[in-house]
Amino acid sequence: MKKLFYLNTRWSWGYAFAIINSIIAFVFMFFLAFEVKELPWLWASISIMALFLVLIGVYIGESRTVIKLEINETLFILHFLFNKSVKYQFADVRQYATATFGSGRSGHFHSVVLEFVDGKRFQVAYPVIANYKAFLEFMRSSTFEFYGYIGQNNWRRTNKPLSKKWVVARYEKELENDVGKRKGLTILYFVGILMLAMNLFLLRYFIIFA
Repeated sequence: MKKLFYLNTRWSWGYAFAIINSIIAFVFMFFLAFEVKELPWLWASISIMALFLVLIGVYIGESRTVIKLEINETLFILHFLFNKSVKYQFADVRQYATATFGSGRSGHFHSVVLEFVDGKRFQVAYPVIANYKAFLEFMRSSTFEFYGYIGQNNWRRTNKPLSKKWVVARYEKELENDVGKRKGLTILYFVGILMLAMNLFLLRYFIIFA
């Protein structure tokens, strides 16, 4: 029994498209600020620090996002960005829960949180995983202990025990009904295209007035 749950490339390309264009727009705005005579170096310092924090935040958030999952008879292999992976035996699974993934900007999505005996938790999320529904069915048909649906993001705190007060089951059905739909994908590409248009306008400005 070897199962492979793989990356949803449409979502990943859409996400990367929006993030990269947003960062480029930030850089263009940084250089555009030097057209203003008042306090350009103060703006430069603030902008560089803000961009640095944004990049660090994106790196930390995405480096823990499961982009592929392999399961064989006794083993979970979780794959992440930058060719990183971790392995756990079935016996290492303490419990699993379902939870909200995403934000109000790109939408909220269904996900599975795997908690292991070392205290680490990893989120396997739709829409990041293309065949997520098959993974969800696999977990529900397994003998792993199910904790419940967590309606808040508090579980992400390192080594913080899960709390039953976060379980809000009534919201899960709505998220589960959206599995398989392209909810949020349109917004990602819309934001990316909007930022690309602004970048092209700023590039034209710099070429003309350079």
